[in-house]
Amino acid sequence: MSHIYGIELSIQIGNYLIHRAPRCIITYDRHTVLSRAEIHIPNHVFGAAKNMLSSLSQFPEVSIAVGYRNQKPHKWKGTVDGWKQGHGKKRDQLVIYAAGVELPLEQKTICEMWVDEAAPAIAKRILEASGLTVGVVDVPQEIIPRMTLATVPVWQAIQQLLNTLQQGHGCNMADHALWVDEAKLVHFAPCDHWQETTPVIATGAGLIRYTPAQTVYGYSEVETFLLPTMRAGMRFTLKDSRKGIAGTFRALRVMHSVKPDRVRTFLSY
Repeated sequence: MSHIYGIELSIQIGNYLIHRAPRCIITYDRHTVLSRAEIHIPNHVFGAAKNMLSSLSQFPEVSIAVGYRNQKPHKWKGTVDGWKQGHGKKRDQLVIYAAGVELPLEQKTICEMWVDEAAPAIAKRILEASGLTVGVVDVPQEIIPRMTLATVPVWQAIQQLLNTLQQGHGCNMADHALWVDEAKLVHFAPCDHWQETTPVIATGAGLIRYTPAQTVYGYSEVETFLLPTMRAGMRFTLKDSRKGIAGTFRALRVMHSVKPDRVRTFLSY
Protein backbone atom coordinates (compact mmCIF):
# COMPACT_ATOMS: atom_id res chain seq x y z
CA MET A 1 0.00 0.00 0.00
CA SER A 2 1.33 3.45 -0.90
CA HIS A 3 1.59 6.19 1.71
CA ILE A 4 1.00 9.94 1.54
CA TYR A 5 4.12 11.48 3.03
CA GLY A 6 2.96 15.11 2.93
CA ILE A 7 0.45 14.53 5.73
CA GLU A 8 1.32 14.71 9.42
CA LEU A 9 -0.74 12.57 11.79
CA SER A 10 -0.11 12.23 15.50
CA ILE A 11 -2.47 10.37 17.85
CA GLN A 12 -1.98 10.32 21.61
CA ILE A 13 -4.14 7.83 23.54
CA GLY A 14 -3.23 7.81 27.20
CA ASN A 15 0.51 7.00 27.25
CA TYR A 16 0.55 5.67 23.69
CA LEU A 17 1.81 7.87 20.83
CA ILE A 18 0.89 6.73 17.31
CA HIS A 19 2.01 8.31 14.03
CA ARG A 20 0.32 5.92 11.61
CA ALA A 21 -3.12 4.38 11.71
CA PRO A 22 -5.16 2.37 9.18
CA ARG A 23 -7.95 4.90 9.62
CA CYS A 24 -8.72 8.03 11.62
CA ILE A 25 -11.99 9.96 11.35
CA ILE A 26 -12.99 13.24 13.01
CA THR A 27 -16.61 14.36 12.67
CA TYR A 28 -18.32 17.67 13.47
CA ASP A 29 -22.09 18.11 13.21
CA ARG A 30 -23.82 21.51 13.22
CA HIS A 31 -26.92 20.11 14.95
CA THR A 32 -25.11 18.26 17.74
CA VAL A 33 -22.66 20.02 19.99
CA LEU A 34 -20.44 16.95 20.45
CA SER A 35 -17.64 16.20 17.98
CA ARG A 36 -16.43 12.61 17.70
CA ALA A 37 -13.43 10.60 16.57
CA GLU A 38 -13.02 7.03 15.35
CA ILE A 39 -9.50 5.61 15.37
CA HIS A 40 -8.38 2.22 14.01
CA ILE A 41 -5.23 1.00 15.75
CA PRO A 42 -3.29 -2.26 15.13
CA ASN A 43 -3.59 -4.55 18.15
CA HIS A 44 0.17 -4.86 18.60
CA VAL A 45 0.44 -1.15 19.50
CA PHE A 46 -1.08 -1.88 22.90
CA GLY A 47 0.87 -5.10 23.49
CA ALA A 48 -0.89 -7.85 25.43
CA ALA A 49 -4.69 -7.86 25.48
CA LYS A 50 -4.80 -7.34 29.23
CA ASN A 51 -2.62 -4.22 28.89
CA MET A 52 -4.88 -2.89 26.15
CA LEU A 53 -8.09 -3.35 28.14
CA SER A 54 -6.49 -1.97 31.28
CA SER A 55 -5.38 1.17 29.45
CA LEU A 56 -8.71 1.83 27.76
CA SER A 57 -10.81 1.08 30.86
CA GLN A 58 -9.33 4.18 32.48
CA PHE A 59 -10.99 6.35 29.81
CA PRO A 60 -7.75 8.07 28.81
CA GLU A 61 -7.60 11.38 27.05
CA VAL A 62 -7.16 11.42 23.29
CA SER A 63 -5.33 14.03 21.26
CA ILE A 64 -5.20 14.05 17.45
CA ALA A 65 -3.04 16.42 15.42
CA VAL A 66 -3.51 16.30 11.65
CA GLY A 67 -2.43 18.58 8.84
CA TYR A 68 0.04 19.16 6.05
CA ARG A 69 3.76 18.93 6.67
CA ASN A 70 5.42 22.27 7.54
CA GLN A 71 2.02 23.78 8.41
CA LYS A 72 0.32 24.22 11.76
CA PRO A 73 -1.78 21.08 12.38
CA HIS A 74 -5.39 21.03 13.48
CA LYS A 75 -5.71 19.61 16.98
CA TRP A 76 -8.69 17.63 18.24
CA LYS A 77 -9.01 16.51 21.85
CA GLY A 78 -11.40 14.20 23.62
CA THR A 79 -11.83 11.15 25.83
CA VAL A 80 -12.18 7.46 24.99
CA ASP A 81 -15.79 6.38 25.49
CA GLY A 82 -15.87 3.02 23.74
CA TRP A 83 -14.01 0.46 21.66
CA LYS A 84 -14.52 -2.79 19.79
CA GLN A 85 -12.40 -5.44 18.12
CA GLY A 86 -12.32 -5.30 14.33
CA HIS A 87 -13.81 -8.08 12.19
CA GLY A 88 -12.92 -9.72 8.89
CA LYS A 89 -9.98 -7.98 7.23
CA LYS A 90 -9.82 -5.66 10.26
CA ARG A 91 -9.69 -8.39 12.89
CA ASP A 92 -6.12 -7.35 13.80
CA GLN A 93 -7.31 -3.82 14.59
CA LEU A 94 -8.95 -2.17 17.56
CA VAL A 95 -11.57 0.49 16.77
CA ILE A 96 -11.52 3.22 19.41
CA TYR A 97 -14.32 5.78 19.78
CA ALA A 98 -13.80 9.12 21.50
CA ALA A 99 -16.03 12.06 22.46
CA GLY A 100 -14.74 15.60 22.01
CA VAL A 101 -13.97 18.25 24.63
CA GLU A 102 -17.57 19.47 24.26
CA LEU A 103 -18.70 16.54 26.44
CA PRO A 104 -19.33 18.71 29.57
CA LEU A 105 -21.96 20.62 27.59
CA GLU A 106 -23.93 17.36 27.41
CA GLN A 107 -23.10 16.01 30.85
CA LYS A 108 -23.52 19.11 33.02
CA THR A 109 -27.01 20.37 33.84
CA ILE A 110 -28.37 23.69 35.08
CA CYS A 111 -31.44 24.55 37.16
CA GLU A 112 -32.05 28.31 37.42
CA MET A 113 -34.56 31.05 36.74
CA TRP A 114 -34.16 34.65 35.56
CA VAL A 115 -36.55 37.61 35.57
CA ASP A 116 -35.92 40.70 33.42
CA GLU A 117 -32.33 39.69 32.72
CA ALA A 118 -30.17 40.53 29.68
CA ALA A 119 -29.62 37.69 27.23
CA PRO A 120 -25.78 37.94 27.28
CA ALA A 121 -25.76 37.57 31.08
CA ILE A 122 -28.01 34.53 30.88
CA ALA A 123 -25.85 32.96 28.17
CA LYS A 124 -22.67 33.49 30.19
CA ARG A 125 -24.19 31.98 33.34
CA ILE A 126 -25.39 28.93 31.40
CA LEU A 127 -21.94 28.37 29.90
CA GLU A 128 -20.27 28.73 33.29
CA ALA A 129 -22.38 25.81 34.53
CA SER A 130 -20.42 23.53 32.15
CA GLY A 131 -17.25 24.03 34.16
CA LEU A 132 -15.42 25.18 31.03
CA THR A 133 -13.81 28.61 30.73
CA VAL A 134 -16.15 30.99 28.90
CA GLY A 135 -14.79 32.68 25.78
CA VAL A 136 -16.79 34.78 23.32
CA VAL A 137 -20.46 35.41 24.11
CA ASP A 138 -22.02 37.45 21.31
CA VAL A 139 -25.82 37.56 21.49
CA PRO A 140 -28.37 40.38 21.07
CA GLN A 141 -28.77 42.72 24.07
CA GLU A 142 -32.39 41.73 24.63
CA ILE A 143 -34.04 41.71 28.05
CA ILE A 144 -35.67 38.33 28.71
CA PRO A 145 -38.81 38.83 30.91
CA ARG A 146 -38.66 35.32 32.34
CA MET A 147 -36.68 32.18 31.66
CA THR A 148 -36.72 28.95 33.65
CA LEU A 149 -34.36 26.02 33.27
CA ALA A 150 -35.43 22.84 35.05
CA THR A 151 -32.27 20.69 35.30
CA VAL A 152 -31.47 20.54 31.59
CA PRO A 153 -28.09 19.92 29.90
CA VAL A 154 -26.07 23.05 29.19
CA TRP A 155 -26.30 22.68 25.42
CA GLN A 156 -30.08 22.35 25.65
CA ALA A 157 -30.27 25.45 27.87
CA ILE A 158 -28.35 27.44 25.24
CA GLN A 159 -30.72 26.11 22.57
CA GLN A 160 -33.67 27.25 24.68
CA LEU A 161 -32.19 30.74 24.93
CA LEU A 162 -31.56 30.79 21.18
CA ASN A 163 -35.18 29.83 20.49
CA THR A 164 -36.41 32.52 22.89
CA LEU A 165 -34.40 35.21 21.13
CA GLN A 166 -35.42 34.01 17.70
CA GLN A 167 -39.12 33.34 18.23
CA GLY A 168 -39.94 35.72 21.08
CA HIS A 169 -37.80 38.71 20.10
CA GLY A 170 -37.44 38.36 16.33
CA CYS A 171 -33.64 38.07 16.42
CA ASN A 172 -31.77 36.39 13.58
CA MET A 173 -29.88 33.54 15.26
CA ALA A 174 -29.35 31.37 12.17
CA ASP A 175 -25.57 31.83 12.19
CA HIS A 176 -25.06 31.30 15.93
CA ALA A 177 -23.32 28.22 17.23
CA LEU A 178 -22.04 26.70 20.45
CA TRP A 179 -18.49 25.38 20.27
CA VAL A 180 -15.33 24.64 22.24
CA ASP A 181 -11.97 25.64 20.74
CA GLU A 182 -8.53 24.01 21.00
CA ALA A 183 -7.82 25.96 24.21
CA LYS A 184 -11.00 24.48 25.77
CA LEU A 185 -12.79 27.85 25.79
CA VAL A 186 -16.53 27.57 25.21
CA HIS A 187 -18.15 30.14 22.90
CA PHE A 188 -21.67 31.09 21.88
CA ALA A 189 -21.55 33.45 18.92
CA PRO A 190 -21.96 33.64 15.14
CA CYS A 191 -19.91 30.91 13.44
CA ASP A 192 -17.83 33.46 11.51
CA HIS A 193 -16.04 34.40 14.75
CA TRP A 194 -13.61 31.49 14.32
CA GLN A 195 -13.21 31.50 10.51
CA GLU A 196 -10.44 33.65 9.05
CA THR A 197 -10.74 32.63 5.40
CA THR A 198 -13.34 30.89 3.24
CA PRO A 199 -11.87 27.99 1.22
CA VAL A 200 -12.76 27.78 -2.47
CA ILE A 201 -13.42 24.28 -3.82
CA ALA A 202 -13.66 24.27 -7.60
CA THR A 203 -13.52 21.95 -10.59
CA GLY A 204 -9.84 21.26 -11.21
CA ALA A 205 -8.93 22.97 -7.94
CA GLY A 206 -9.73 20.66 -5.09
CA LEU A 207 -13.16 19.34 -6.04
CA ILE A 208 -13.09 15.54 -6.13
CA ARG A 209 -16.79 14.78 -6.11
CA TYR A 210 -20.06 16.68 -5.68
CA THR A 211 -23.18 14.70 -4.79
CA PRO A 212 -26.44 16.67 -4.76
CA ALA A 213 -29.14 15.96 -2.18
CA GLN A 214 -31.41 13.08 -3.15
CA THR A 215 -34.43 14.28 -1.15
CA VAL A 216 -35.94 17.62 -0.16
CA TYR A 217 -34.52 17.37 3.35
CA GLY A 218 -31.30 15.58 2.42
CA TYR A 219 -27.77 16.95 2.41
CA SER A 220 -25.60 17.68 -0.59
CA GLU A 221 -22.02 16.49 -0.12
CA VAL A 222 -18.69 17.79 -1.36
CA GLU A 223 -15.59 15.59 -1.30
CA THR A 224 -12.28 17.44 -1.37
CA PHE A 225 -8.70 17.10 -0.20
CA LEU A 226 -7.96 17.57 3.48
CA LEU A 227 -9.07 20.91 4.94
CA PRO A 228 -7.90 20.26 8.52
CA THR A 229 -9.26 23.44 10.11
CA MET A 230 -12.80 23.07 8.73
CA ARG A 231 -15.58 22.26 11.15
CA ALA A 232 -19.37 22.39 11.08
CA GLY A 233 -20.74 25.92 10.82
CA MET A 234 -17.92 27.26 8.66
CA ARG A 235 -18.53 28.59 5.16
CA PHE A 236 -16.99 27.34 1.93
CA THR A 237 -17.31 28.39 -1.71
CA LEU A 238 -18.20 25.71 -4.25
CA LYS A 239 -17.66 26.10 -8.00
CA ASP A 240 -18.62 23.00 -9.96
CA SER A 241 -18.52 23.93 -13.65
CA ARG A 242 -19.69 20.47 -14.74
CA LYS A 243 -22.91 20.54 -12.73
CA GLY A 244 -23.43 24.28 -12.86
CA ILE A 245 -23.21 24.80 -9.10
CA ALA A 246 -21.66 27.99 -7.73
CA GLY A 247 -22.16 29.64 -4.37
CA THR A 248 -21.04 29.98 -0.79
CA PHE A 249 -22.53 27.51 1.66
CA ARG A 250 -22.33 26.77 5.37
CA ALA A 251 -21.20 23.25 6.26
CA LEU A 252 -23.74 21.40 8.41
CA ARG A 253 -21.52 18.36 8.81
CA VAL A 254 -17.77 17.99 8.36
CA MET A 255 -15.87 14.71 8.31
CA HIS A 256 -12.07 14.44 8.05
CA SER A 257 -10.92 10.98 6.99
CA VAL A 258 -7.23 10.04 7.13
CA LYS A 259 -5.92 6.76 5.71
CA PRO A 260 -2.34 5.85 4.70
CA ASP A 261 -3.20 6.22 1.00
CA ARG A 262 -6.15 8.64 1.03
CA VAL A 263 -6.86 11.85 2.94
CA ARG A 264 -10.19 13.58 2.48
CA THR A 265 -12.60 16.14 3.90
CA PHE A 266 -16.33 15.67 3.31
CA LEU A 267 -18.59 18.72 3.62
CA SER A 268 -22.36 18.29 3.86
CA TYR A 269 -24.74 21.21 3.52
